[in-house]
Amino acid sequence: MEEPPFVPTSDSPNRTDPQLDLLVPTNPNQPYDIKELILSVADDNNFFEVQEEYAKNIVIGYIRLNGKTIGVVANQPAALAGTLDINASVKAARFVRFCDAFNIPLLTLVDVPGFLPGVIQKVYVKTGDEVKIGTPLCVLVAMKMENEIRSPIDGIVRDVYVTESNKVLVNDKMLVVE
Repeated sequence: MEEPPFVPTSDSPNRTDPQLDLLVPTNPNQPYDIKELILSVADDNNFFEVQEEYAKNIVIGYIRLNGKTIGVVANQPAALAGTLDINASVKAARFVRFCDAFNIPLLTLVDVPGFLPGVIQKVYVKTGDEVKIGTPLCVLVAMKMENEIRSPIDGIVRDVYVTESNKVLVNDKMLVVE
């Protein structure tokens, strides 16, 4: 498979940004813009956002890290407090599948309080799509990438996926949360 495009950069891969220490507020109820973090880590502070006006509670797009093209999926605390809903889940799932199809590594930034409750979220069936929801659950496809980078974060359970039948799977391709 062909590698994603590479563009040389003058940005140092070892650069630091002291503003990142101030980005996330100490008050968990205070929103912040995740795009500031994305721009800070991207080469030359460039971020190409995709579907900016749709499901604003999740941000997807492309950056370069040390010249390599990287896909980014991040919850947006400035919209709906960063909660996941059906539209955000579908938006993220499609983007992850696209990145996987074109061998584009993925950077995931997670600061999510949970899934958005409500009647509209409970019944959702879209014909012809892989995501079909008919019970109170949200689905986010977590494609298995070959070179995953995992770092432990307090309060987050990683690598456990639960299906509709409550069967626990490890390293599967779908994350289903009731």
